[in-house]
Amino acid sequence: MSQHFLPKVAHFCDGTGKYQHNVEAPTKHNALCREESTWSVIKQNPDFIDGNNSPQTVRLPDVDFKYVQEKNPRIVIAFDSSGNMNPFDRFSILLSALKKVLNEFPLGIEMGMVHFNEEAHIVKEMTILNANEESFIKVLPDRPVGEQACVECGIQKSLELLSTNSQSIYGSTVVLVTTGDITEKKIQLLKKNLTASSVRLFVILYHESENATASLQSLAHSTTGRLIHVREENINKSLSFTNLVNLYEAFQLVLLGHSWEYSDLPITVMFTIVKLIIAFSLHTTGGPHI
Repeated sequence: MSQHFLPKVAHFCDGTGKYQHNVEAPTKHNALCREESTWSVIKQNPDFIDGNNSPQTVRLPDVDFKYVQEKNPRIVIAFDSSGNMNPFDRFSILLSALKKVLNEFPLGIEMGMVHFNEEAHIVKEMTILNANEESFIKVLPDRPVGEQACVECGIQKSLELLSTNSQSIYGSTVVLVTTGDITEKKIQLLKKNLTASSVRLFVILYHESENATASLQSLAHSTTGRLIHVREENINKSLSFTNLVNLYEAFQLVLLGHSWEYSDLPITVMFTIVKLIIAFSLHTTGGPHI
């Protein structure tokens, strides 16, 4: 063991003719262990004394692999269509941003749309997004059609849309675009409904004050989503484009909060060894094959 770094060293020296111990080697082991062989010192440990824990052949347990691929995301965009969307030309800017952002979502996700004022209405049923986003664009309303915004109605209608045809809404996402707020009493009910279904809520908020919506922020955070404020400039022809960019960037922040920005969905590899469960994730560079 004085030359343990050699690649052919595979055994402890035991003082026998086969595995001789070099008592003259200037090693720390010889100095501290009275020049005894490595194996003779080991055998003096209570774990091995009197033949305890002698070497034996152990059959390794079988390993089972299970490959699980994340399913395509399901998302509903619920947007405010009340009179509150008239100032700052908000509604027309929202429509422009939606037409742009539809090209950013990866193909294959399932998407629906809801708009809400005093009541909530389905704009587009859940549909697999493909290369032709015109089916979404042509059904968008061209102007606000109500006075007040029932924000909770928009969220509830989104949950109803996600559960169409008894589909599971587990792990889905609702993106809410609004100027309004919700009372604390209604917040608690919505928290219960969203968290029970593990639905994430992202709120894109049009508002002059960034401190106006503690309730909505609390609701979004309770679902592991987030609230994103859209900064607005005093509207004129030169600044309308700035507001459009601000809203578009808000949608981009929602996209970056998911794995959707990857062309390939992550694969989770899960395997079990006896009763120990280990899981880890990886991202494929090419299309996943399972």
